[in-house]
Amino acid sequence: MMDESDIELSTEQSQAVPMLVEPSNSSNGNKGKLTFHLVLGAIVCFAGSSLQFGYNLSVINAPQSVIEKHFENVKRFKEFLWPFAVAIFAVGGMGGAFIGPYIAKAIGRKRTLMLNNALAISGGIFLGVTKMADSVTILVIGRILVGINAGVNTVVAPMYLSEIAPINLRGSLGTLNQFGIVSGLLLGNILGLGEILGNENGWPYLFAITGVIGVLQLCVLPLCPESPRYLLAIKKDEASAIINLQKLRGSDDIQAEIQEIKMDAEKEASQETVSILELFKNSYYHKPLLISVVLQLAQQLSGIGGILYYSTELFKEIGLSIPESQKASCGVGALSVIMTLVCMVLVEKKGRRFLLLVGLGGMIVLYAVTTVAFKYVEDKKDWAPILGVVCTLGAVVFFQTGPGAIPWFIVAELFSQNSLSAAVSVAGPMNWLGNFVVGLLFPVIKDKIHPYTFIPFIVLLVIFFAFTYLVVPETKGLSIAQINRILRKDGGAGGYPDEADKQDEGVTP
Repeated sequence: MMDESDIELSTEQSQAVPMLVEPSNSSNGNKGKLTFHLVLGAIVCFAGSSLQFGYNLSVINAPQSVIEKHFENVKRFKEFLWPFAVAIFAVGGMGGAFIGPYIAKAIGRKRTLMLNNALAISGGIFLGVTKMADSVTILVIGRILVGINAGVNTVVAPMYLSEIAPINLRGSLGTLNQFGIVSGLLLGNILGLGEILGNENGWPYLFAITGVIGVLQLCVLPLCPESPRYLLAIKKDEASAIINLQKLRGSDDIQAEIQEIKMDAEKEASQETVSILELFKNSYYHKPLLISVVLQLAQQLSGIGGILYYSTELFKEIGLSIPESQKASCGVGALSVIMTLVCMVLVEKKGRRFLLLVGLGGMIVLYAVTTVAFKYVEDKKDWAPILGVVCTLGAVVFFQTGPGAIPWFIVAELFSQNSLSAAVSVAGPMNWLGNFVVGLLFPVIKDKIHPYTFIPFIVLLVIFFAFTYLVVPETKGLSIAQINRILRKDGGAGGYPDEADKQDEGVTP
């Protein structure tokens, strides 16, 4: 982010400070190029981390009926234990998202990802032997373990990727996180088809694949360099930082970038780190924190988790057969992949606020039409099931247009480095909390008020739409100081004095 005070940097300084002024490529001809080790690191983050997260979100969906049949003699399995096993994944994710940044700071980004695979592998084993052990407890333990793994991945993998990428590729590579998640959703839905693994004999193997992904990532990660920024800024190991950066850039000419990292580290070291308590005590942070938390909740309380977790069962209830329902669920995954790519293009052209409003508004309309379709399904109208499926898929399109991707990165646009970790530690677990609530309660809501299943989510979406329209600023192309001046334009009491607006957010008066 570039603050107004940073514009006055000297030419020599501006060439050394990353993300403030584009450094000259003349000093490093290979700086902006994709190299073997950079691509390897990107693949590890895509295929081993975010894809695995998305896979574990959706893999529980398709085989629901065969798993319920297997445990049909277990008291209250369908009514409570199955939704609990689905939703407990988010509880693990909440814990992983909270502890992930601290582990990454203590032992490094790459080592954290390597250690995290122990959770994926052990979780895959637990899930894979669930049928043989005939134990719901084993199923729940497995879901908790892969949930913790996913939570750590969602915060550490993007951190690692952003730190190994050159400046001019950082944005492009950063989009791999959301793209990996939706690709995992699609993979889980495809492998969950009854013709593949979503059947009585195949579902243990379907669950165990997450452990296989963990093994593959564990084998490849030792070949990846550690983050040079971590080695230099936190570990103070310049020699190792140079060696790893040379691998990433495919060149020995990396002194200019080493100096950039040094100056960036010195700048961050001069700023006081903001704690979680300070976020709540200092009114300067209240509005950015409120926006961050509400948008994270909007993403999950939109009801999208109900579609991702239970779409197969949902489509069955409106008249589709199990194979047709599973194929329609694959459509959910495919549309998520396509619309995430579209969002990557639109977000820098149309802006964050616009896409959030379009996404939330579109979901309101389509949920309303879906409700009408569900009502006419009960009246045996032939067109109603088709309309219900089309509108459900349409809601996924609008979700991925804005609410799906934007909350993940907008926090970084509202907080500077010295307050970002604390903000993520608050906003991230709130996302997982919303995921847990929807995953646990959606079947209850569906059973109690069907065909009006989406009415509570319409009410919540109206609230989130109004909040976004009235409170959320457009952040595209603005510095943190500019954004906070917009947030405080009403002249509310408290927070930093006006003079602080001329400085970086990290300087506490």
